[in-house]
Amino acid sequence: MRLAKSVKLATNTCSAVRMKVDADDGTTGVFLPKPTTNRHWLIALTVDTVKDEMVGVVVLSMEGRREKLPAREALDMCIPTDDDMLILPLNRELERNRVVKWVAALKKEYARPLLDEDQLGIGDMEVTDKDLGIALLRQYAGIVERKPGCPPLAKVNVEHHINTGKHCAEHAAQTQTRREDLLINKDVGEMLSSQAIEPEEDAWGFPVVVVRKKNGSVRFCIDYRSLNAVTVKNVYPLPRVDDTLVALHGSQRFTSLDLHDGYW
Repeated sequence: MRLAKSVKLATNTCSAVRMKVDADDGTTGVFLPKPTTNRHWLIALTVDTVKDEMVGVVVLSMEGRREKLPAREALDMCIPTDDDMLILPLNRELERNRVVKWVAALKKEYARPLLDEDQLGIGDMEVTDKDLGIALLRQYAGIVERKPGCPPLAKVNVEHHINTGKHCAEHAAQTQTRREDLLINKDVGEMLSSQAIEPEEDAWGFPVVVVRKKNGSVRFCIDYRSLNAVTVKNVYPLPRVDDTLVALHGSQRFTSLDLHDGYW
């Protein structure tokens, strides 16, 4: 596969370009970028159908400078899909009438407004779309409300194995002010009553640190630096940023979620 024509990439952009392919029209295939030593731009893996002997691919410009793609160099290779494969589109826009039916099917007899609904930042969109989004959120109002006690356990079987070899770290409690001692005892009592923590007798021990936040409140923290110093790090590949950018290509709306409590 080669470029249909010369293409110049602007700085730090995600661009759709046309590439000429030696395949019959109507052929659907997986188009893999060929290995290259060029670190300035990146071609995303693409699934497309050949039309007029061309397909569209996404190219990312990764460096802070303009780039020109080579017109004569083979950049991709095509792997045709089998006839029994079903290709499902992932980034097609949702049809509004189907979303309306879906929200209507979810509706409870009484969906009460969200707490602080007037402060909900739902983005810049049509009034009808905004009302639809709020109607959807109201069906799950209980999920975003702050509840007493420990959150329910996630339905995922996850165990953490911390490899510290034969090391054992133990520290005496740090000196705190009277007020900080009261805050620590209060937080520990609340976490015990909500079953977020449980009593334990162990050789390991780490000091509590009270950190003041910008709003004047305090955060209950544990100083685990001595544990981190003796922990054998897990080595595993990190997710590729370019894969995330490709997955977001064409998206117009994004959701940002925050937690009431992220950690203790």
